[in-house]
Amino acid sequence: MSANARSRPPSPNRSSAIWGISLSLGLVLLFGVGSLFWLVQNRGLFGPTPTPTATGAPLATPTPDFRATRVQEDRQTQVAYQQSESGTPTVADNQSFLPQVSAGATLTPTPIAGAGANPSPVPAATSTAMNTTKLPIVISNPSSPLPVATPSPISPVATPTPLPPVATPSPVVDNTAIPLPTATPLPSPTATLIPSPTPTIYSVSSLNGVIRNAETILRLGPSNLYPEAGKLPANTGIKLLARDATGEWVYVCCINSEPHWVRQAYAQARDNPTPTPTPTQSSAVATAVPTEINPNDVRWLPFQPLSSSLEPLPPPTAVPADDYPLYRHDAGNRGLAPRLPGSPLVSAWPSPGLASNAFIGPVIVGGLNVLAMSADSQLYSFDRTDGHQRWRYALGQPARFAPTIQDANIYVVSNDGQIFGLVDAGDTAAVVWQKKLAKLPSSGFVVAGYNANKLYISTTDGTQNQLFAVNRSTGEILSLDFRQTGNAFQAPAVGGQLIYVGGSQVWALDVENFEQVWTNADAKNSTVAPLYAPNGIVALAELYVADNAGHVFSIDANTGVTLWQHDGNEAITGLAVNNTMLFIAGNGYVKAVTRTKEHKELWRAGLTGQPIGGPIADQERLLVVTDNGDIQSIALADGAVRHEAALIQGTLGGAVAVSGPYLFAPGANGSLYALRGTAP
Repeated sequence: MSANARSRPPSPNRSSAIWGISLSLGLVLLFGVGSLFWLVQNRGLFGPTPTPTATGAPLATPTPDFRATRVQEDRQTQVAYQQSESGTPTVADNQSFLPQVSAGATLTPTPIAGAGANPSPVPAATSTAMNTTKLPIVISNPSSPLPVATPSPISPVATPTPLPPVATPSPVVDNTAIPLPTATPLPSPTATLIPSPTPTIYSVSSLNGVIRNAETILRLGPSNLYPEAGKLPANTGIKLLARDATGEWVYVCCINSEPHWVRQAYAQARDNPTPTPTPTQSSAVATAVPTEINPNDVRWLPFQPLSSSLEPLPPPTAVPADDYPLYRHDAGNRGLAPRLPGSPLVSAWPSPGLASNAFIGPVIVGGLNVLAMSADSQLYSFDRTDGHQRWRYALGQPARFAPTIQDANIYVVSNDGQIFGLVDAGDTAAVVWQKKLAKLPSSGFVVAGYNANKLYISTTDGTQNQLFAVNRSTGEILSLDFRQTGNAFQAPAVGGQLIYVGGSQVWALDVENFEQVWTNADAKNSTVAPLYAPNGIVALAELYVADNAGHVFSIDANTGVTLWQHDGNEAITGLAVNNTMLFIAGNGYVKAVTRTKEHKELWRAGLTGQPIGGPIADQERLLVVTDNGDIQSIALADGAVRHEAALIQGTLGGAVAVSGPYLFAPGANGSLYALRGTAP
């Protein structure tokens, strides 16, 4: 080895250098990444992230649809229809809609006929027992809806559950809080619902009379609600001094030298001479007086006002002008409308209202509601002006009798005897009460005239027939109970303070206590509901009854005396009346008869089919719709028949109703037809 080789320095260790450099670079890189992460976390590197704005999908526009078979879909349909009519944009699905309350306007009732020319009024009796006499019971205010506080659970009948998914809202009490939707205004009626009184030609200061052959109670006022004033023995001679508006009650003398009130049926006038014109009447009037008059008619007596010491009865509940709230329009079963739709008729809705099965009962109308029952066991409500379904309510059983409307409340009985009190809450019907009758119904409900807190309904078991009273507020079946064997009771009629029941004969009962006031055995085996007409032609108030032999009887509604009998000898299925005429209908015919004692047949018209429910009249025309859907308008002047266009497809499932310019007809094909006429 050389000396140079021994003195060369050793070679550096390169592996150590490389590892050192790598470690330094790694530390720098790690520090950089950490710093970058810190800046991002503390938003030192970037500005704040903006909040994203979601872009909503376009709102779905419901298609107007009048089939209305599911409630949730119906709501959407109603919104769409109203928007299509008004041109307003579609609202979002999550907006809230308040229920709307249907309540027809309450009209001031036309006063019932008084006595016309009255002599000096008879002094009212002075009560010695008290200064002011209050009625012994509380009478509800008929102009206000029922209080609908949450009802107690009813057992054992289960309350039917409204169809899902719509929850039943609480009943709405304040009908003024939510306005009704604006609709095309209905023309005002041109005819008077209650006939104007015929001027009284004669007047007398008193009539001779006699108490019936039983001891009789006299009262302080003209109603069983007023306290007793005393009793008169059977066959006591009396003086009839005055009467009330209908002649149902007369003011007689005397008990302790004071006059008091008694029913005319218990104190009939008799043995009176033929009255003569008073000295104040002109000779022209005297010569125009009919030669045949009844000198024992209480209409010649003056009208006696109620004593100021007595609390007056509430006035009768008037039927709003464009409503049809009962089977034959009103509690008297008159089939008399303020006016009928004018010809020609056209379809009023874009398409008929539909149910999932046939309509099987009469139509009624109240407020916005057009109500009809279907064989699918549901009660349907359609809007009167545009036909969309407002709601439907499942009863659990079909109902063949018409519902009844009073205020915003609806009363209906199913075929198995369940009775319901419902309240219209705009887009649904809420149950207020539900009860069960012991027997099957033979009629629907009728509301009393002046005491609107009672409902009346009849039942049958095939052998025994009963009439019940039901508390309208609670559904409680009251102790009032009238029973008879024989033919099932027809739908009762109410007039004044009497309820008239037709079956194997005819009975008049006091509306408050079912006291049997009179019975008429001439009219046997009634075939249609009795018809009560105030301001009669032969008597102050008249009752018309048809029997199964084709006879029609005119009966004094206050006394039960038969006034005349019309023998047609053909089956009768419907009656109607106006101021001067009685209309009698049956299979293939309808005829007009005067209401006078002569009951003269004025005309007879042939029909194509069987009238459903009976004719409907005003003062100029008669409307008849037969089972095959034929609509016939008849002029009262000569009986000329006009057939409307074929607007109803198929047969009818129940009686029609009129409402101002509208005619509503329930089809057996599940279609509810709405027709509109011209203003008369």
